[in-house]
Amino acid sequence: MAAADQSIARVIFLVSINVVFLLTGLHVLHFRSKFHYIADCSPAGELTISQHAAGSASSNDDCTSDHCCNHNHTGASLNKKDITGQPYLMSHINVEASHSALSSVDQVLQSCNPCILVRNANLISTTAIQSSSSSSTNNVRRFETYGVAVHLFIKMSAYRGGSNTFAIIGLEAKEPARLYEDPPYECEWIPAGAHRALVKGVAFKMFPDDGNIYSHLYNAVTINCTFQENVGTDKMGGELVVYASYGEAFWRKAERIVALTEAPGEYQSTSAANNIYEYVYCGSPLFGNLSPQRIREWIAYHARFFGSKAHFFLYDAGGVHADVQRVLEPWITLGRVTVDNIRGQEKFDGYYHNQFMVVNDCFHRARHLARWLFFFDVDEYLWMPSDAGSLESMFAKFENHAQVIIWQNPMSRNMCIATDNVSDDPPVSLPRKWGFEKLVFRNVRKREHNDCKYAIQARKALATGIHRSGHLIGANTTVYADPLKYYHYHNTINRREELCQEFIHPKNKNKVYTNPWNGDPFVYDDGMAILVDEIKKFEQDSVVVPQQFIL
Repeated sequence: MAAADQSIARVIFLVSINVVFLLTGLHVLHFRSKFHYIADCSPAGELTISQHAAGSASSNDDCTSDHCCNHNHTGASLNKKDITGQPYLMSHINVEASHSALSSVDQVLQSCNPCILVRNANLISTTAIQSSSSSSTNNVRRFETYGVAVHLFIKMSAYRGGSNTFAIIGLEAKEPARLYEDPPYECEWIPAGAHRALVKGVAFKMFPDDGNIYSHLYNAVTINCTFQENVGTDKMGGELVVYASYGEAFWRKAERIVALTEAPGEYQSTSAANNIYEYVYCGSPLFGNLSPQRIREWIAYHARFFGSKAHFFLYDAGGVHADVQRVLEPWITLGRVTVDNIRGQEKFDGYYHNQFMVVNDCFHRARHLARWLFFFDVDEYLWMPSDAGSLESMFAKFENHAQVIIWQNPMSRNMCIATDNVSDDPPVSLPRKWGFEKLVFRNVRKREHNDCKYAIQARKALATGIHRSGHLIGANTTVYADPLKYYHYHNTINRREELCQEFIHPKNKNKVYTNPWNGDPFVYDDGMAILVDEIKKFEQDSVVVPQQFIL
């Protein structure tokens, strides 16, 4: 009986103890429900807790959803915002509250940085948020970039066009141009020396690739800056500054570009530089695995065709490898050829190795070096009949025109004449013949649009293109250069192998041959081939070191 009484007493004692703890817990929970715990980070990075009376809380202070992140809720939310002023929510962490809920709150407060604490019945929610500017060392997010960025403007070059005008050549980002509503440019001349006022100019831009149909990420652009007065002609020096704008709809500050700098005494009147050469050739970008032998043939032919007072500007976009450099070097030494390395432009995705930008660089570079500039490719050969007179006399007739269009003679790239005793296989000596010496069949298919290249008086135009200029000064300034033509050996410049693949017997050379693959008709044309001996002798007489045959 005594043992039973002791057991009952122990049960009553334990129940009493539990009741006391339960009442104490309920009292503490009731007391804490009158306060809201707000977790925030001090400037030093330490977590602090501020208590606000329940009476001042919003009616939504007991929410447990994403809405608790709204800064209008004063209960358990932090007034944190991103750069736009909007509340920022990243994630949730939910923790169940039990009899140890109060200690869990303290643990969360010690671990979050920063966090939001929301108390509602048996739920405590922690939500990580973006740090404010006052705690910039917390929650710093990394942004990793890959690929190629699109720049607003990329400058290649700038040239003085006269005493009060300049041209800047480069690339303009295609999509930002649309986004920023065709952003304008501004220009100014800053004279060297203290207390000299800058001069504002008028800028306008031109797209050489009309309609932007060829461009990828970038358009080639030429910016003309013109001033109402002469600038820099006092030879004191100065800077041409161009501002590339993002347009009025965007808050970003315009980009400041120092386009050209003239040192004291550097200014030279453009008239003093006029006509250093009779003719200038402006090349397109050279790329790919070019055949040194084809380049050798082309430069030797045109060095003779244009005469001794002509200069060639070539642009290396990756095609001037060691063997090509070797065949060009003698002409560079003679001062006949200049080669510029433009391989760096490959990172900017424009049309055809940024061909429009390159030809406009040459256009403005040589604008005052010669009266006539020629634009065609290195698989194309200018030609005129022997009874047509000289090139000089022909172009004297075009003096009042800005642009001369030259039509092409499209040639086969693989049809050759066989010897009398060979019908299918090439003769042993054939590989040593020059390309235009053995490719003697011309395509005579009628075309709706025949390809052309051109020559131009640069001072009668503002910019240029690939097949012709669309930015001439004045009207009715284009003329056709008949009988001047160019022979086009398409896709032969990068074939480092024997060109002849099809052979026509000599007795059949005067017949019309129809290509079985596409039905194109071809006729025999040796207009270029008959000149080869003269070209080889000219090269031999001009170049000190004999050129090697490197296919």
